[in-house]
Amino acid sequence: MKEESLVLVQGDNKLWSSGRVVAIDGQNIAVNLLVSGKEVASVREKVIPLNEDTPLIEERAGVFKNRAGALL
Repeated sequence: MKEESLVLVQGDNKLWSSGRVVAIDGQNIAVNLLVSGKEVASVREKVIPLNEDTPLIEERAGVFKNRAGALL
């Protein structure tokens, strides 16, 4: 994981939000939430990187392609 990476971060309310990493300091990571623009601090264990290798992204891309094909 590196700065500017797209991630999911678990908040205090146990819900997950998407965001971008803005800073990394050892086990602490600062994330700018995409929905609110708010910056939150979290520990590495509560941050999941979303990169090209993430199976969920590939699965979602397949679903969107199938839906788009069905609409044509």
